[in-house]
Amino acid sequence: MSSWQVAINQDLTRKTSASDILVVVSSHVADFNLVNCTTALQRLARSTDGRRLLQYGGDSSALAVLNGLLDAAVTRIRQQQPHEVESRTSASLLHACGKLGIGLSRRVGTLVNEIEKSVNVRASRFNPQELSNSLWGVAKLGFDHESDIVLLLGEAISTSLSDELRSLKRTVLHDEHVWLSRSVGWTEQGVSNVAWSLATLGFSVDNAHHAEILIATFTAVSALATRFNPQELANVLWAAAKTVTTGARDKNEKDTNETDNHRKKMVMKTRAAVISATSVIVSRIDSTFIARQRFEPRHVANIAWACAKLGLDIETGRGDDLRGGSIETVFSALAMAVVRVASHMNTQELSMCAWALAAFGVVDGTFAVAEAFASQANKATPRQLATTVAALAKLGEGGDGYGTLFDAVADAVISFPDPIKYELKPQDVANLAWAFAKLGRKKQLMFNYLSEVFAAQAVIDVKVTAYSPKQVSMILWAFATLDIQHQTLLTAAIPMIKARAHEFNPRDLTNTAWALDSLGVKSLGEDRLIRKIGRAARRRLADFNSQELLKFLGAHGRLGGYDKKLNAAVSAQRKRSYDFPSLGSRDSCSIVTLTSRIPMHYGNATVERVDDSCHGWGRGDTGVTLWEGSFVLAEWLSRALNPRHSNEISAAMSGHWSHLASDTWEGRVGVELGAGLGLPSIVAAKLGLEMVSTDGTSPLLRLRRGFLFR
Repeated sequence: MSSWQVAINQDLTRKTSASDILVVVSSHVADFNLVNCTTALQRLARSTDGRRLLQYGGDSSALAVLNGLLDAAVTRIRQQQPHEVESRTSASLLHACGKLGIGLSRRVGTLVNEIEKSVNVRASRFNPQELSNSLWGVAKLGFDHESDIVLLLGEAISTSLSDELRSLKRTVLHDEHVWLSRSVGWTEQGVSNVAWSLATLGFSVDNAHHAEILIATFTAVSALATRFNPQELANVLWAAAKTVTTGARDKNEKDTNETDNHRKKMVMKTRAAVISATSVIVSRIDSTFIARQRFEPRHVANIAWACAKLGLDIETGRGDDLRGGSIETVFSALAMAVVRVASHMNTQELSMCAWALAAFGVVDGTFAVAEAFASQANKATPRQLATTVAALAKLGEGGDGYGTLFDAVADAVISFPDPIKYELKPQDVANLAWAFAKLGRKKQLMFNYLSEVFAAQAVIDVKVTAYSPKQVSMILWAFATLDIQHQTLLTAAIPMIKARAHEFNPRDLTNTAWALDSLGVKSLGEDRLIRKIGRAARRRLADFNSQELLKFLGAHGRLGGYDKKLNAAVSAQRKRSYDFPSLGSRDSCSIVTLTSRIPMHYGNATVERVDDSCHGWGRGDTGVTLWEGSFVLAEWLSRALNPRHSNEISAAMSGHWSHLASDTWEGRVGVELGAGLGLPSIVAAKLGLEMVSTDGTSPLLRLRRGFLFR
C-alpha cells in the first residue's frame, strides 16, 4: 500500500457525510486499492445521508460515482488470487453494501460473485464477527437461502457455532442450567444477527437441509438467552417466528419412505430447538423486565408479533400491585407495554400490535392502539389499515369509542388514487370489507371503492384468480351483511364463482350462497350459477358441519336451487367417527361413532322449525345431527380427566365437591339437557360419570337407540 493510498484512506476516515466521501471517490478512484474501496464503502454506509443519496431512484450523479467505486472494487479483487483477499475485507464489503440498501444490482451482483470465490477458499478463516456481518450483508442485499454464497457462509457459521458450543462448559447455578463460555468468539449481537439473517434469507424449520445451521444458531440463542439486549431479543424472536411459520421445503428433494422419515425427524428436531430457545427467552418477559430494559416501541411490536406467531403466552411470574399479585403472562405484560408506548409507534408497529393482541384474544391495549393509529391512518399502507381493523373486528372491539378510527381508515382507503399502484391486495380488500361488516360499520363510499377495485381485477382476469374463494366469500358476505347492493360487484363476482365453484370449501360455499340470496341474485335469473353452487356442495357434502349445511340448504333453496342428487344425499343417514385421544388412558377405545342425518324439510308453515338460528329454511328436528358446539364440549370433556382439570369449574363447584375425598369423575352424576345425539354424554360416561341424557323428539330417539347403549 503506497503512501498516497494511505493518505487517501486517512482522508476517507475523516469524512462523515456521503457527499464529501463521494468527492474523494470521484477524484481518486483510479488510484484506489482494495483497502481504499472497502474503506469508502464502509464510510458511505455509516454516513447520515448515504442511503438517501444512493438507494434506487436517488441522486443520479451520486449513483454514478458509486457505480465507479463498485467497478473499482471488482477490478482490485480480480487482480488478486482468491486466497489473498482477507476475510475482513470480504466481510466489510458485504456488510457495507447491505447497510447502504443499494439492492442487488448488476454491479453489486458481480462484486458478490468475486467475493464468493474468496469465501469458498477462506471461509474457515472467518472469525464469528466476520461471518455474522457477511451473512447479514447478503441478507440485506436480497439474496435467498439457495444462493451459493449463502450456502458457503451457512456451512461456515454452522461449523463455527458448533465448535464454540462444544467448548461451552455446563454448570448449575441456583437450580438453573447456565451455559458459561470458555471463549469470546460469538457475541450476543453476532448470534442475533445470524438468526435475523437466516429468517430474512428464507431459512425454515420445514427444510431438512436447514436443520444443522438452525439448530446450532438457536442452541446458541438458548446459551445467551439471559444476555440479549432488547434489540437483540426482538431480532431473535422475530427470526424464530419467521423460520417456524415460513415453509421452505427443498423443492429438489424427492420423497422415499427413508428420506421422508429422516426429513420429518430433522424437522421435528429443528422446530423443537427453535421453540425451546424462544421459550427460554420469553419466560423472562414480564412487566418488570420490560420496564427495566426500557423497551422501545419497535421492540414491543416485534416481540408481541413474534410471540403471537409462535403461540407463546406462558406464565412469567407474579404481576405487580396493579394486577393484584395474579399470575402474569407474556401478553398481559406486553399489553401493558403497548398502552405505555402506543402513542410513539408508527403505523407498522401499531398494526403488528393489533394483530398480536387479536391472535391471543387480549383486549387490553386495543383502545390505545386504535387511538394512536387513527391519528396516523393517512400515512398507513393498505395492508396496515386492513390488518388493524380486522384485528379489532376479531376481538369485537368496535363500539362508539372506536368511531374515530373507522372514520380515519375509511377516509384513508378512498384517498388512494390508484388501488393497483398503491398495492391494495385481495387480502386487504377482503379484510377491510369483513371487518367493517363484522362491526356494523357501513361506510358506503369505502365499499363502493372496494367494489371498483374488485371489478378492476375482473377486467384483467374474468376468473379473478388473484382472489381466493375465501376472500370472495368474505367480500360478498360483508356487502350482504350491511345490505349494500352493488351491481358492479355482482357482475364481477358471478363469472368467477361459476368458473371456480369447485374450489370453494363448505364454509365459503355457505357464505357465498347466503350472500347471493341476500343480495337478490335470484331475481337476476342466474340459474346456471345456482346449479354450479349446488353441484359443488354435493361433492363436498361430507365436509360440511351441521350449521354450515343447514345454512347452505336454506340459502340454496331460497335462491330457487334444486339438485336431486344433493337432496338424496342429504336425506341419507351417515356414520361419523370422532377420535378423542385423551380418552385412551381410561378407555380401550378413544373413538366414538355416531349415526346422524340432516333434519327433514317441512313444506308447510304450520310445523315448528328450529333452524332459524343458522339461517336455515324450514327444517326441523335439528337434534338428529351433530352440532359444532356439541363436539367442542365433548372434546374439552375428553381432556378433563378429573373434575379439577378446569380451575374455573373447580372453583365454582368446590362447595359441592369438597366432601368427596377423591378427585375423579367416578360416582358423580351428570345431566345433559337437549342432548341431541348425546356426544358429550357418551364421552362423560367414558370418564366414569353416570349420565342422564335427555331430548324429546321421536326421530332422534330412534337414532340414539342404535348407539347410545352399546
